[in-house]
Amino acid sequence: MMMCAVLATLGVAVAYLGVVDWRHRRIPNTVVLPSILSAVVAACVWQPSALVGGAVWWLLFSFFHQRSVKNRHEGSGAPGQYFGGGDAKFAAVCGILAAWHGLGWVLLAIGTSGVLTTGGIMIQDRARKAPPHRAVAMGPAMVLGTLLAFAVSL
Repeated sequence: MMMCAVLATLGVAVAYLGVVDWRHRRIPNTVVLPSILSAVVAACVWQPSALVGGAVWWLLFSFFHQRSVKNRHEGSGAPGQYFGGGDAKFAAVCGILAAWHGLGWVLLAIGTSGVLTTGGIMIQDRARKAPPHRAVAMGPAMVLGTLLAFAVSL
């Protein structure tokens, strides 16, 4: 029973982080770090293998964040606008929740969020002629991917 309450709370936290990213196009550390700590503690107590899902998604986003920063420093414009450090931290929480019932489910969550984010980028770029001046909110797509993987795995 306690595990269900914790998972419901983490689900609400993930949804909240998605809304924060949608509205502000960034996820501040003061909001995401408590969620990471809560997700890690919950996984350690009830589902230690889910930590691997969090690590996988975090490493994937950290790699792309590092690449986007490198591209920005080398003078390339748009790629550096799509990945932020808050997205990488948020990916750890989403990865833990998506992998709660098995590590394979995190792949569904990552794939779903990637497709949704790419669609958002394409729609945003098509709607304007100038290069993007505002970051794309990846949080909502990550939330939908995570919730889909969690719901399907039940």
